[in-house]
Amino acid sequence: MTMMRKTLTWIISVFVNVFMKFEWQGIENIPEDGPGIIAFNHIGRLEVALVVITNKRRDLVGWMAEKYKGIWWAEFILRVTGSKFVDRFNSDLGALRWAQKHLKNGGLMGIAPEGTRSPDFSLQEGRQGVAYLASKTNVPIIPAGVTFEKGAVKDAFKLKFPRVAVKYGKPFHIPRSNRENRKEMLEKGTDEIMCQIAALLPLSFRGIYADNPRTKELLAQEKSK
Repeated sequence: MTMMRKTLTWIISVFVNVFMKFEWQGIENIPEDGPGIIAFNHIGRLEVALVVITNKRRDLVGWMAEKYKGIWWAEFILRVTGSKFVDRFNSDLGALRWAQKHLKNGGLMGIAPEGTRSPDFSLQEGRQGVAYLASKTNVPIIPAGVTFEKGAVKDAFKLKFPRVAVKYGKPFHIPRSNRENRKEMLEKGTDEIMCQIAALLPLSFRGIYADNPRTKELLAQEKSK
């Protein structure tokens, strides 16, 4: 990891831990080495920072929406972290090949399956990109649920010390698909990913997955432990 990345991570970590009431759980579920995808809910920009600072891995990379191309801070972050812009609305084969190569080389990725920020902070329908990538590479998915309220960063600057939290679940795999069952398997895989994330979130953040039978099953399993 470059010195610039270390410095940036340290600055973010200090800011979050000093000016926010920060809680985290389940970081032991992130593998110490080997490939994997951290799949998290997308409610702002802060969740990316929380995933980074709770992660011991320094080969963590991700995708950033192509709409940020040409913006200095976005270009800086991508250069420092080694991440890549992605076209969220079309088949971006270049970004997919880049991600597959990183995972096959044993790297870690952080991706929000929703593909865009939720306007009301609750889970939206997941897109199939993460399921496709995990199916093609056969790597584990580590679900993560992130919670904070709107305006958390501004509140931190105002010394209101907002509560923010991230919770990681157990790694899991989705079945590999083939040409015959690809559509069905990607739909099932995406639902599984989103329900795994939903089960880590408070009810108000679960969105359209709150009443999904699989979410309820996962919550019941956790409650019985």
